[in-house]
Amino acid sequence: MTDEYEIEKLKRQLHIAGLDAKDAVDWLTEIQRRKRFGIVTRHWQKAFAAAEAAVEAKQQIEAKLDRAVEAARKSGRITDRAADVAKAITDWATAQATVPGLALVGSHARCEARRHSDIDFMVLAVDPKTFKTDSAWPTSIAWPGRRLVEWEDEIYDLVWSRRLWLDPFCEVEMSFGPLSWAVPSPVDPGTRKIVSGGFRALYDPDGMMERLCAECQQ
Repeated sequence: MTDEYEIEKLKRQLHIAGLDAKDAVDWLTEIQRRKRFGIVTRHWQKAFAAAEAAVEAKQQIEAKLDRAVEAARKSGRITDRAADVAKAITDWATAQATVPGLALVGSHARCEARRHSDIDFMVLAVDPKTFKTDSAWPTSIAWPGRRLVEWEDEIYDLVWSRRLWLDPFCEVEMSFGPLSWAVPSPVDPGTRKIVSGGFRALYDPDGMMERLCAECQQ
């Protein structure tokens, strides 16, 4: 079993354990609320024990995952997941005639990503809607050692996003915005927030993102 396979397996387990822990704590909170009104008696100890067990299980998986990642990094046997995904998306973006810009954004751009952080990208497109109506482009990306499982779309102000889930577990969000999104004068408040939260241009042949970053830094 490879290190990366074991790490991705632990990430899946952590995701499930996190949901279990949240459900247990939510139920415990509800039990506490009911107890104040004298509604619950016999379920109290059982709910408390279940919540403690769920949180402890999550913490144990977190610790095991931390040890696995640290060991793999020291041995040099795993690659940077975000870097591999970013390269695949950059290769895809540079082949699109209607995509003049791509940036890595968020925690990975700030170099503050945690082991389960999703990988966020901002895509500048001549017509972002064409990618929304096209269901073929996600499968055309050469995902590194991963298989696209599913996706869902989210709509914001000037942009829309497609959140993609890969197997082994990896979550990627690609936001598409019009060229006006990167107009530096004046900078849209939503644009400024994204740039300020971590922004690293990966493909910027016309310098649009470079000018945007310079404006946001003033």
